[in-house]
Amino acid sequence: MFDAEEWIEKLHVSKRGRRILLRCLELYDLDQIVAVLTDEYANGRGRIFNTDRLISKAKDLFAFLTRIDIDAGNRIRFTQHLDEYVSCRNMVDSLYLEIIRYAEQDTQFKRNLQLLVTIPGIDVRTALSILVEIADINYFEQSKSLVKWTGLTPSVSQSGYKKRQSGRIHKGGNKWLRKTIWYAASLDYAHLKEDEEGHPVGAFIRRLIKSGKKLYKVAVTAGARKLTTYIFHILTQQIPFEEMFELHHSERHEKNKERKLFSLKRMLKRSTAVEILPILADELSQKIIELNHTETLIAKEIGNLLGVGSVSSIDLPWS
Repeated sequence: MFDAEEWIEKLHVSKRGRRILLRCLELYDLDQIVAVLTDEYANGRGRIFNTDRLISKAKDLFAFLTRIDIDAGNRIRFTQHLDEYVSCRNMVDSLYLEIIRYAEQDTQFKRNLQLLVTIPGIDVRTALSILVEIADINYFEQSKSLVKWTGLTPSVSQSGYKKRQSGRIHKGGNKWLRKTIWYAASLDYAHLKEDEEGHPVGAFIRRLIKSGKKLYKVAVTAGARKLTTYIFHILTQQIPFEEMFELHHSERHEKNKERKLFSLKRMLKRSTAVEILPILADELSQKIIELNHTETLIAKEIGNLLGVGSVSSIDLPWS
């Protein structure tokens, strides 16, 4: 509203920034503001020793306060807004403190908290918010139930026997849980480094965006849906994220293998041997070529290791 610099807009987030705002709201002189900034940035993290930089910041803050003084009551209103913000922050911190104390007394709640923080992108505060909003995971029979209650499933429009899913989520259920999980998924994607492993949700979002199939918000929503499924399995099976992901990955691999075998059996029933054999023979031929190439490379490596120049793949013990 008053065209503040970016660093001034973020002052209310930190303790030092709130002190600076509170002290400078009563000042009308540039030198006094310079003195306040010099005192605040003398110690602690992010301290500033460059006098020119401090004076530049003081001029930005002085210009901001000058623009506020266009209306005589603006400083008072600004002080009231800051007071309301601080009160809300104190209330939030008090609630988190009560939840933490409750977690110390409730063994199962504490165990669930320890399990959720093993998920990449979820810290203690996020895990606390998720557990409070879910209340009891036993209310949900399957992961789809939790995803639907969170409001992350695509909305459905149906007329008679015609059923169509739109791209929009229906946003039913608990909006606070939906916002918390969506934010956690977006953070996992934002903090994901190139070719980094162990972040399946962030990697999944990146694949959707790079493929050009999904926009950022749509991809993050899909990642949040996947993250909700992971949360359900972790809380119901009572295992950390790494074990759950490995188990889920192996189960999916087995299902894919069964699906492929079933497709092959169905194809064999519908087709004759004359149609199937050329396809299988071609695939087998390609695999034999790859195997021969691999054995040749192994023979060369063994020859170099033994210092005999080269070894024939025929001499290999498994040939």
